[in-house]
Amino acid sequence: MAQYIIVGGQTLLGVDADGNYRLLTAPMGSAERLAEMGPDGLKGGAPRVVSNEMDKGFKYVDVENMEPAERGRLKQLAEDLTKGSDGSGGQMAFTTRSEHSDKITKFVDVIKKLKANIGGKLPGVLGILDILGMKKEYDQIMAGEHPILNQVIDTENKPLTYKDGGYVTNPFIKDIFDN
Repeated sequence: MAQYIIVGGQTLLGVDADGNYRLLTAPMGSAERLAEMGPDGLKGGAPRVVSNEMDKGFKYVDVENMEPAERGRLKQLAEDLTKGSDGSGGQMAFTTRSEHSDKITKFVDVIKKLKANIGGKLPGVLGILDILGMKKEYDQIMAGEHPILNQVIDTENKPLTYKDGGYVTNPFIKDIFDN
C-alpha cells in the first residue's frame, strides 16, 4: 500500500527523475471505468493530464515507508509550492488515507497498462493526429502502405507517374487546354 501527500484535495506531490518536485493533478474517477474505456480514456480530462505528467517523467511521491522527519519535510515542501511569489497564502498538505491511496495506485496502474497497449505515449503531433482521427493514415505512411505512396512526387516539373506505370492527369487542367 502507498501513501501520498495531497494538497487542496486536487493535487499530489510529484517528483521527476532529476529530483524536481511539483504539484501534479490527482487522478479522479474510477480506475475500473478507465480500464473499460481503454486507450480512448486517455484522450481527455484528468486521465489525459495524469498521462501527460507521466510522459514528462513525473510520478507521485510515495511517503509510506519514509521517516517522519522526511515526510514532514516533503509536506512542508508541498505547502510551499502552493504559496504565492511573496510567500503569502498556501494550502495545508496531508497524507492520503489508505482507501484514497489505493484508488490512486489503481488509477496509475491502469494508465500504465493502457499506455503499454498503445505502445507508450503519443508525442505532440501524433497526439493531435490521433485526436483528428488521422493517426491510422500516419501509421500507413510510416509503414509504406498508404495509397498516396504509390505516386511519384513531381520534383522536376515533369508529369507525375505512378510507381506501377501510367500518368497522373488532372481532368480540369486538360479541359482548359483542350478548349
